[in-house]
Amino acid sequence: MTKIKDKFWEYAEKLNNRFKCKYCKRDFPGGVARVKSHLSGIKGRDIAVCAQVPEEVQASAVIAVGEAGVNVSGTKRAKSSSGSVGESSVSVCEEPRLQQTSIPAMLSKKDKDAVDMKVALCFFLNNIAFNVIQTTGFIEMIKAVSEYGIGYSLPSYSTLRTKLVVNTKADVECYVNEVKESWSLTGCTIMSDIWTDMKKRSFINVIAYSPKGAVFLKSVERSGESNTGLFIREVLLPVIEEIGAENVVQIVTDNASNYGLACNLIMEEYPHIIKSKCAAHGVQLLFEDIYDSVDWVKDIFLKARKIYDHFYRHIILLDLMREHTKKDLRKYSKTRFASHFLMLQSILDVEDGLRNLVASVEYRNMLYSKGAVADIVKELIQGTPFWEDGKELISAIGKGITVSRR
Repeated sequence: MTKIKDKFWEYAEKLNNRFKCKYCKRDFPGGVARVKSHLSGIKGRDIAVCAQVPEEVQASAVIAVGEAGVNVSGTKRAKSSSGSVGESSVSVCEEPRLQQTSIPAMLSKKDKDAVDMKVALCFFLNNIAFNVIQTTGFIEMIKAVSEYGIGYSLPSYSTLRTKLVVNTKADVECYVNEVKESWSLTGCTIMSDIWTDMKKRSFINVIAYSPKGAVFLKSVERSGESNTGLFIREVLLPVIEEIGAENVVQIVTDNASNYGLACNLIMEEYPHIIKSKCAAHGVQLLFEDIYDSVDWVKDIFLKARKIYDHFYRHIILLDLMREHTKKDLRKYSKTRFASHFLMLQSILDVEDGLRNLVASVEYRNMLYSKGAVADIVKELIQGTPFWEDGKELISAIGKGITVSRR
């Protein structure tokens, strides 16, 4: 009878008592058993593992290696007295009832770095913002793929743009309907603000919030329109009537006078609706007044921004800063003055790390540690006035921001 050729010879070129892997192009002595070991990615089997093998081929090789007489946990198999195949009482690790080792557990640190590079290249080549990697949706996607295992295959382009879009839309509509149904029981709050995009276009956003959740209702472009209370009333009133005025408890807006007038006009028509000023907007205005009116406060923030900008301007400096401080600094926004206080607090939290950084040999040998700006930053960090003034400011601002205890 003709011997059936093992399917794993599809992945290797058979030579004279040797074979050459079709993926990594390396050749080794031995037969098909060593081909399977090479492709399985299981180290410690007297052969180098393949770094280019596709996941589905690697999975098949792992199974084949286990069926050949040694499972992937390293437990030897032997025939029992009844002739059936089972695990012997002696294992490589000398531990009973070893479970099958997962593929991720077999990967070395080098393999982890290779996976990280694949993720990074996906971001680079598709121009994906780096902050996406911190989002809940991205993290949940990676966990779901990892938990599914090596047999997972990506949805096709057609499936993604048709079936999955339709399913997602249905899920969103179900969520929105559940939230809207709750309004008759709990009522809802109408929240509205004005924002401007990168093209300098201005919009009025309207959102309904209730204990069940928040729902975006509409966005109206107001470019070319007068930003009067009457105009804002004409935007909000149809939304209230569509929801049902009896289901609206209050309106929350920013502290501008035009919004105040709009709310007053609405309350004349629906007296049961109350208006509330946005606390976050009020805090922003308070911080802006402090920043503009108190010179020594502005001076501290300008110094803190010099420190932030110095380390975040160059990736080499940023990596060195993260190595010494073990964390990132909070980013400030020129139009969100509360962010200046948070940025200052984040710098105060890593005082010791920054002091060690500017005194380190690595930093002093860098080109970026030279120059007028670098000298100013070094003087701020190594001196005491900046740290004392910063702590005094944070302590005086209020109970919402806590000075780190040392």
